[in-house]
Amino acid sequence: MMSTTGTDTAIATTAQNDDPPSGWALKFNITSIKSDPWRWNKEWEKALHSDTLTSSRHVYSMMGRMYGSDSWEPEKFSQHFQALKDLLCRAQDRVMEDHELAEKGDFVTAWLLLEEGERKRHLLKGLEEACWYSSLHQEARALCPEITISSLLKQRGRAFVDTIDAYVTGKKKANEGIPYIFPSEWWGKAVGDEPQSLSIESPVSKFALLTLHRNHFICEPLVVHAYCSNNWYSKVHFSCTSCGPL
Repeated sequence: MMSTTGTDTAIATTAQNDDPPSGWALKFNITSIKSDPWRWNKEWEKALHSDTLTSSRHVYSMMGRMYGSDSWEPEKFSQHFQALKDLLCRAQDRVMEDHELAEKGDFVTAWLLLEEGERKRHLLKGLEEACWYSSLHQEARALCPEITISSLLKQRGRAFVDTIDAYVTGKKKANEGIPYIFPSEWWGKAVGDEPQSLSIESPVSKFALLTLHRNHFICEPLVVHAYCSNNWYSKVHFSCTSCGPL
């Protein structure tokens, strides 16, 4: 085990101490989420504005390496795709169930009445949970530059509500058994200069797989856990039953 004495002390506070570790967090020397979540998030948001991560083509190129043809047999590649697809469908179904409960409890009013510091705290909790439970953990943050605390706090928290409303509306229009794919012009250009279709139908591709990972991060872990962070939702009689690991 690495010593934490002397110069090693600073190293122990970086993201290499997280489990599982994130290559992006290590590259940008981001503080461990375990040691200082607020600083961790601040450093991640800075990284997302860097030249490296503002290029979806670069993010796609780097993260697509996990799906190199030399390491995947075609059958297992397809099975992996189907498993991710089913995982996302189940997570989205739970989001819809929880959204119905939240509406009954007048979630929007309760959220907008919170002080900004409280909204920020609950979003951070949701972001932490997303990184623990999503399929790529905090590595997926590089795939989702629009999902940041700063962006969701805009308009006195209304941006978070609008994101959820857009998500739920899109999911309602999706065919049964087909995951809703959150639209993104940035991600649509990941494999070329022209926007790409966000369809995840066959043939299976690295783009399709990373699109599933991206949407899983946006979906249940962030939206649901931000809904359910601590006990604020009890003020509107909303009881969440689906929080926890997938």
